Amino acid sequence: MLEWFIKIVQIFLPWLKNKYGKKFLLDIDFKQILFSRIDYSRNINLDGRLCLVFHNINISNIGEKPTTLKSLNLIYKCEKEYEADSLVVPTTTLETGKTVIMLRCEKANANIVVVWDHIRLMLEKKQITPVNGVISGSAVFVLKHGVKVEDIENITLVIKDFAGNCKTQSFPIDPKWTQNLEYSVVHARLEQKENGLAIAAN
Repeated sequence: MLEWFIKIVQIFLPWLKNKYGKKFLLDIDFKQILFSRIDYSRNINLDGRLCLVFHNINISNIGEKPTTLKSLNLIYKCEKEYEADSLVVPTTTLETGKTVIMLRCEKANANIVVVWDHIRLMLEKKQITPVNGVISGSAVFVLKHGVKVEDIENITLVIKDFAGNCKTQSFPIDPKWTQNLEYSVVHARLEQKENGLAIAAN
């Protein structure tokens, strides 16, 4: 009886290892981060609120099996813990095919066009990320009304997949991120004109 059981285990062990034994591992790399404000005059609940802008996020599947990523959220501690989903800011597609948003600098009275690919919209496509595959994009996380940078104690990015796996990465606030609070992320549709981009009239 024991020999029969051992043979059964030996037959199914490779299949079990292949299905359940492979590890879920992600590497998160992020660059060009800043605290900013949301410029959204048509929505008083969002206008002027503090946000954390990630211009470049790279999520690499360094595990042993493909995965389908589900969500990317920001958790921050400010007296108590809060969770924020990324905000989809209207983008404009240029003739080159690149999509952009606008940042406004009140201090310099200037608008800056930034190349932008919403990582949230990429995740909503529910595409499989193969082993060694990378998903790259940008995100704006709007924080709770009234929150100030100095009130925030800790920041964590949380990535989940449809299999229930979760990857978290905590990091301290870099003082450099707070040097650009005079910038605002313009939440408005842009249109292309002869002399450049402008906020659409409607």
